[in-house]
Amino acid sequence: MSLTSAFVDLTPLRVSPAFRRLWVGRVFSGFGAQMTLVAVMFQVWEQTRSTVWTGAVGLAQALPLVVFGLFAGSLVDRVDRRKFALVTTAGQAACSVLLAVQGFLGDVPVLAVLGLVAVQSCFVAGG
Repeated sequence: MSLTSAFVDLTPLRVSPAFRRLWVGRVFSGFGAQMTLVAVMFQVWEQTRSTVWTGAVGLAQALPLVVFGLFAGSLVDRVDRRKFALVTTAGQAACSVLLAVQGFLGDVPVLAVLGLVAVQSCFVAGG
C-alpha cells in the first residue's frame, strides 16, 4: 500500500465546481450549527446556572434527530427531493434567525429556547 492511497481523494473537489460549492456550504453549515449549539448552551447556563437545563439543550437537539431521522428516509422517498431539501434548509435557517432574535431580546423562557432547538433539530433530521 502506497502512502498516496492512504489520503482522501480530492479529485472531485478539484474537477467539479458544483460539488465544491456543496462541500464548502456543508462545511460552513456544520460550523454554524456547532456554534449555535454552544451559544444556546451558554445562554441557558447564564439564565439558569443549572447543569440539568444545560443538558436539556443537548437532549432537545438529539431526541428529534433520533425520532424523526428514522422516518425521514421514507418521507424523502415519497416527495420531490429538491423541494424537501429546500424546505428543510429554509426551516433550519428560520430557526437560526429566531434563535438569534431571542438571544438579542434576552429573558426568553428556557422552554421556548428548547422548543426552538427541538424544531431546528427536526429540520436537520430531514436534511
